[in-house]
Formats: sequence, C-alpha cells, structure tokens
Amino acid sequence: MEEIGAWMNGSTRIYPIPYKVCATRIEILTLYNQYLAMGYEGIVARAQGKIFKVKPIRSIDCVLTGINKRDKLKRNQITSLKLAVMDERGRYIDLGDVASGIDLQLRDYLKKLLDFKVGEDQDTIYIRPFVVLEVEYQETFEAEKPVREFVDGRFVTVGRVDYFNLRSPRLKRFRPDKRATPIDIPSSQLLEEETSLPASREIPLLENPLRCKMGLSHCLKMRYVRVEGFIIGLAILASVFLLPFTFRGARPLTLYEVFETLTSFISDIQRLTPQYMMLNYLFIAVFVLLVIAGLVGALPMASGAIGVAGMASISIAMDVVGAETVWGIGYYVLWALSLSTLVYSIWSRART
Repeated sequence: MEEIGAWMNGSTRIYPIPYKVCATRIEILTLYNQYLAMGYEGIVARAQGKIFKVKPIRSIDCVLTGINKRDKLKRNQITSLKLAVMDERGRYIDLGDVASGIDLQLRDYLKKLLDFKVGEDQDTIYIRPFVVLEVEYQETFEAEKPVREFVDGRFVTVGRVDYFNLRSPRLKRFRPDKRATPIDIPSSQLLEEETSLPASREIPLLENPLRCKMGLSHCLKMRYVRVEGFIIGLAILASVFLLPFTFRGARPLTLYEVFETLTSFISDIQRLTPQYMMLNYLFIAVFVLLVIAGLVGALPMASGAIGVAGMASISIAMDVVGAETVWGIGYYVLWALSLSTLVYSIWSRART
C-alpha cells in the first residue's frame, strides 16, 4: 500500500484507499466503529463478489400529517407521506417526506387515512395528526422548515424555522404505543443527535411490510376504539344520572339520587349495623367509580375495568349481606355497558 501511495504522490485525482481483510464479524464491527469515530460516513465492504455500502442507520419517531399528491395517487395508490415532529409549544415542524419502505400491499391499505382528511393544497392532502411512525435515515442536513399549528380541525402555517431534512428516509414501522405529543415525538430528537457521534451499532433489518400494515391498522383501530369508548363513557354517565338504578318502595331512584340521599344522612349511617353501614358506604363508592368510568371512556380498557369492578362489588355485597332490593333498568344497563366496553377493548387489542 505504501509503494502504491508513493507512485501516486502529488496526485489530486487519484489516491489509494486503505483496506483490511476481516475474518470475523467482530473485526468488521470494530473497523466500522473506528472509521465512524474518525469522521467517515461509513465503510465499503466486499464479500462473495458483491459490494456493500455500510452506513449508520438512525431512527426518529414522528407523526404523519399528510399524503403527498403523486401520479400513483390518481390510481388509488399512496406512495409518499408527509412527516412532522413537535416542538415544546405543541407546534408541528415539517420533517419532509418518506416514500421508501412502502410496499404495494401497504400502499393500498394507506387509503384508509383519507377518512381523516382535514384539508389539502396543491401538493398535499392533510390528515388529522394521530398516526405516529418510526422512520430510519442515514444522516441529516440543515434546511428551513415550515411550522404549523393544528387549530379547529385544520393545519395553519405560523412561520418557518431552521431545522433538518432527513437523508434517505425509510418507513420502519408504525407506533400505536405512542401519541402525537411533544413528549413522544419531540423536535429535540435530532438536535440531541447532532451534538453526538453517530450511533455505532449494527444496522437493523427493516420491519416486515406485513408488520408495518399491522401497526397502521392498530393506530387506526385505536382511534376508532377511543371514539367509541368516549361515546360509551357518555352513556355510562347518562345511566348513572338519569336511569332508575334501584327502588325505594315504589319510587325509582337513580344511582346519583342514592348517592345524594346517603351523603345527606351520613351521620345516620354511622348508627347502622356494621354490615349495612359498609353496604351504604359501598353505594357511595360505586357511584364514584362509575362516574370515573364514564369520564375515562376514551380509555376503554380502564373504563370497562373500573365499571365492572364497581358493579361486581355492589352485586356481591348485596348477596353477602342478604339485603333484598329491586334493581332498576339502570343497574342492568350499567352492567352491559361496563362489560361490553371491557370485552371490546380486549378483543380489539388481541386482534392487533
């Protein structure tokens, strides 16, 4: 190598490239990390007559804000997505586009995103920002990027900021476990990375396209589940305050009226036998639990579990104490809503 270098001494167009023959995987990774630390963008490897460019692959979590209008969109195929991250004020900083990693099967499935359209311009169909995904890239370069706010169900451009574009972005997977918040998709992900050395790790394999589709399916289903859960939560609250839960003689009482009566005579409850005193306190607790179940309806798993716990506790307690009561329609409706919410959320999670 030194002799060849001597021949080319003084040349500005041709020069020798150092190389090393590696016998093990450990040697390759060691060499790779050494060159990254020296400021190189990667290495070129030759094996079995093939040439590979090996560069560090990083990833970033971001939110999908739009579908880019490409020629294939006219044939109902979505091939390019618009991405953004969020700053500490909750605004969306444009991150650019991703088209790589979207296979034919996923292109067709992405059409479901059009159900969440909130606007469009000449280049982009904007959608409600709730689908979080992970994108791999090789490096970044500085660029001025638009900043948008999501106000009254639409995106509004509020300025521009110096930020970054991704080089060679590729869709890795959807992240139904994350939400579009400054905590889950902060713009600082890139700012922190630019102040450190490139990640010296083994380059991962891309996600299976089927898993990408499943991840998107989970995001969409969780969106529908939250909306349906919110509606069921309202139904639980309506049942608590409006439907007859039990009867005092011939007079029907809602669970709220039972709660109001018991709290008004709380001092009299203290004079009851321990069993009936605890039963009355349990009615108060059940009212509180079911109100909470209604308020957290957008989280159907929690809502259903709290509702079932409340209804089960009062039902079991009545049997243990041996108290006779006539249940109203509200009792059965609350049982049905709590059970259906819990079962549906478990079933939806199992399917995805």
